[in-house]
Order: sequence, then structure tokens, then C-alpha cells
Amino acid sequence: MRVDDLIIDTMQMSDLPALHGLSASMGWPHRAEDWALNLRSGHGLVARDAIGRLHGSAMYFPMAQDRTSLGMVIAHPRLERSGLLELLTREAMERAGSYATFLNACSEVQVACQGIGALGHSLVYQTQGYVASVPMAAVSVKTRAARPEDMADILACDTRAYSADRHDVLEPLFAASAAVRVLTRRGEIQGYACARRFGRGQVIGPVIARSEDDAISLIAPLLDRFVGEFVRFDTRLEDGPLRRFLLACGLHPVGTVVTMTFGDVPRGGPERVYGLSSHSHG
Repeated sequence: MRVDDLIIDTMQMSDLPALHGLSASMGWPHRAEDWALNLRSGHGLVARDAIGRLHGSAMYFPMAQDRTSLGMVIAHPRLERSGLLELLTREAMERAGSYATFLNACSEVQVACQGIGALGHSLVYQTQGYVASVPMAAVSVKTRAARPEDMADILACDTRAYSADRHDVLEPLFAASAAVRVLTRRGEIQGYACARRFGRGQVIGPVIARSEDDAISLIAPLLDRFVGEFVRFDTRLEDGPLRRFLLACGLHPVGTVVTMTFGDVPRGGPERVYGLSSHSHG
């Protein structure tokens, strides 16, 4: 099979069974439901052969302020070094039309992105494990369950952290979340955290806060409800109180990916991203 023999087509919900098989062949944990959530919150493209079989994919998640996150960039193992990864990434960027694009890339995709001008920006540390117990003494700030009327303020908090409006990406994530916590000060939401089903168990993210202590206070009640269950948490923090807290709960580091950037990615603030919603969404 040659790349020239493949057709780049728009991803459809009817492609989900084949896409699930493709990601499973790479050892990725995504369920068909996780693919469906990605497609509800973004857009995708696939590489098909003449009889309709899928050999690759890429997705893009547009935000306001001309920013886009890329994800789910996959080529069948037989085609990893064929140029298909580069082709899919370029096509996703062109369809997104944004000048500031980033993706969290595994080693194969890193090489492909470097070949078309991306720069390494930061590491993402994947931690996961079965939650043994949660040291609630680490909680220093009171948080509460989010209410429907909090949504606008949660989105504003997220926008400050990302310097971009992610409403279209976040709305499906919130709808799929089992729990959302918020932290308020003087009537202002200054942090939030979500938990939802993903892969082998649960994923906690995004987590937006103004400090590691605030992030821990948001995360702890979510982890406490999942004692005995498998939980994943992705963060850009290499070390510190949050990483030590996760380790105490039973979440161990299992690997890293690299955030690759095309164009300038602005800094957020005063809130920071302490936990990613996923590698695809950032």
C-alpha cells in the first residue's frame, strides 16, 4: 500500500468501529465512545483505500482566537514511515485554518511534525493507576460541585488559562463528565476540574487552577469517589506537590509525550492548566 493510493476523506460517525480498531492496533486505550466524544467536540479526517478500509486519521479541535489543537494523528503501523503522518497533519492544519496550532505527540508523530516545521514546546507526563486512598488532609481550600448556572464562569476561567475560548470543545466534555468541581473566591470561579469515563477507567481533566494547592483541592474529591478504580491524569508538571499527591493516591508516571507547536502559542493567566482534558484537546 502506497500513500498515493489513499484518499483523504472527512471523518464520519460511521467510521468509529474502524477507527477504534486502528487505535487499538497502536496500543491506545481509547474506546469507541471516546472516539465519538472527540468527534462531537471537533472534526476529523481519515485515509481510505479504494475499498473503503481506513489506514490513518487526524483530528482538529478549533478554538477562538485562531487557535487549534490537533490529535488522534495515527497511521497504520505498516505506513508509519510512508509520509502519511505528515500528510494527515498538514491536511488537518489546512482544514483548521489557524495560525497557532499545537498537538501532544508520541515519538512517531514528533518526527513527522518536526519534518513540517513544528517545534517542541513542553513535556506532558501521563500518570495513572488504581486509586488506593486519598490523603484528604492535603485539601487546603473548600470546593463544591458545579451547578448549571456556573457554566459561563467556568468557560471564562478556562479562557483565561488557555488565552482562547474553548466553548465548542468543552461543552461535549462537560456533558460527558461524571463530576465537575469548582473553586470560588469572593464570588469568582478561580478553578475547576472534571472527571469522566475514558479508556480503562476514568480520566481527571481538565484541571484549571491558580496554584498547585488549589489544583489538589479540586482533584482530591474526584479521586476520592474513584477509590479502587483505574484513573488517568495528564500534566505538564515534572515534580512538586501535585505530582507527589498523585503518587500518594496511587497514580504513577507511565510515559511522556511532547507538545509540538506551529506558530506562537500565547501564555495564559492568572489560571494555569494543571491537568489536561486529553492529549487531543490539550
